[in-house]
Amino acid sequence: MTSQVFRVERRAGGIAHLVVDHPARKLNVLDTDAVESLEAALTDLEAAPPAGVVVLSGKPGSFIAGADIDAIGSLTDPERVKTLVKRGQAAYARLAALPCPTVAAIDGVCLGGGTELALACDSRVAAEEARTQIGLPETMLGIFPAWGGTSRLPRLIGLPGALDMILSGRSVDARRAEKMGLIARAVPAAWLVEHAKARLAALAKKKRKQRRDRYRARGFMPWFLHATPMGRALACSQARKSVMAPIPRRSRRSRCSVATPRARSRRASSPKRTRWRRSWWARCARTSCASSGSPRTPSARTSSSTRRSSRRASREWR
Repeated sequence: MTSQVFRVERRAGGIAHLVVDHPARKLNVLDTDAVESLEAALTDLEAAPPAGVVVLSGKPGSFIAGADIDAIGSLTDPERVKTLVKRGQAAYARLAALPCPTVAAIDGVCLGGGTELALACDSRVAAEEARTQIGLPETMLGIFPAWGGTSRLPRLIGLPGALDMILSGRSVDARRAEKMGLIARAVPAAWLVEHAKARLAALAKKKRKQRRDRYRARGFMPWFLHATPMGRALACSQARKSVMAPIPRRSRRSRCSVATPRARSRRASSPKRTRWRRSWWARCARTSCASSGSPRTPSARTSSSTRRSSRRASREWR
């Protein structure tokens, strides 16, 4: 029997909560049972469309941690992989095609398929706490976001930002996601659901084609790289070069030269460096006196023992 991972909770005011809560997992992951449960929940919402849908997690501090890695590793049949990918794409397309506005309320880890589920909604709000991390790390596992992430993310944050986020596999917090346009607003976790309902009310006043959040370029160059064929080709070319470029190897001296501010201050105040600085100034004084042809004054004259100690300190420093 399929476990009920997704459930629909009808609330007052005609709003429905699409709650994801995997009963057999500590964190919500997307496996076969989750996809079947999502399909059943979408059938319920399509049969009786509510005024709005809020997608949220039933586990505090965690949204969806992505797909089941063990299940992905056990897949060896290409036809089975294609069937699973097409099934997930169809389920997310049904969520995006609901006639009512949809808002994802993200609190906690939202990675991989969880981010793609949020992208299928019309808008997103997220908790501003540090535990909230949004990203598509599939490329770090040798796969790519196949449930709509590669097509919906560029429409939301622009092509250059989407390429950087997908190819690097990095995740961003709520504040950074808000600046990128990935979410509509970062809010305190205590008022996350209230802000999601307020976002639903704002979307309900718009026409259906205008409800979905879209990318708005700020400046000529972001618009050029995202909206023009030449700009898109340039952005893809630069992304390809950054991916295919070899990782530079630092020399032993450059690796050792990296130090913390405390180490740099300690090294600058060391006696060896002080002796080297004194010897350097002594050499400069001798050179300037010799080039000017002026006789050495007692202040510029150095003894033989001082010159020997200066040369010895210079050799030690080198």
